[in-house]
Parts: sequence; structure tokens; C-alpha cells
Amino acid sequence: MRVAVALAVSLLFLPALARGQATPPPDNRNPVEKAGDTVGGAADDTAHKGGKAAGKAADTATNKAGEAGRDTRRAGDRAGNKAGSIAGDAKKDARRTMSESKAKAKKARKDAAKASGKAADDVGDAAHKAGDKARQGAQ
Repeated sequence: MRVAVALAVSLLFLPALARGQATPPPDNRNPVEKAGDTVGGAADDTAHKGGKAAGKAADTATNKAGEAGRDTRRAGDRAGNKAGSIAGDAKKDARRTMSESKAKAKKARKDAAKASGKAADDVGDAAHKAGDKARQGAQ
């Protein structure tokens, strides 16, 4: 039974397979039709080649524009990186200068305190000497 069903199914598909492998009919066209096809084929080939060339030119132009855009973006990135580096260096220099200024101000305050202390000591010493002289004179 299975064999009979398989045979029936295969016979159903046999004509479909045979139709797919049919031989082409003979070329019954007259010479004018054949010449028209030749001219039309040449014109079609020329148009196709022209279209391909135009498409290739447009593709090349698009690629070049894309490359230019990428180059511009990369140049901008490099400029931004350079500016960031310069800004970082300037920030470091400013911090260093600020630290140096703070150290100089601290030293100046210490020097001023020492000078005022020395002046006060000198005034105190002078007053002490004057007091000693006054005591000796009173005795």
C-alpha cells in the first residue's frame, strides 16, 4: 500500500519536473527582429554600463565624503585632546604657582612677625636700659 502511494505521488510530480527541463523552442524570428534585438541589446548594455559608471561615481563620491567627514571628526577629536592637554598643563601650572605664592606669603608673614618681634625686643631692651639708668641715677 505504501509503495502504491509513493508511486502515485511521484507520478504527480513527474510532469512538473519535466516542464522545468523543457527545451527552448526554435528561433523563428526574421532577420529584422534579430537585428532589432541586437541593437536593443547593445543599447541596453550601453545604458547599463553608463548606469553602473554613474552609480560607481556616486558611490566613490559618497565614500570620499564619508572619509572627509571621518577625517574632520578625527581632527576635531585630536584638537579637543590637545586643548584638554593644554588646559590640564595650565591647571597644573596654576596650582604650582598658587602653591609657590602661598609659600612665599607664608614666608613673608613669618619674616614680618620676626621683624616686628625683633623691633618689640629692641624697644623692650631700650626701655630696660633706660629703667636701669634711671634706677642708678636715683641711688
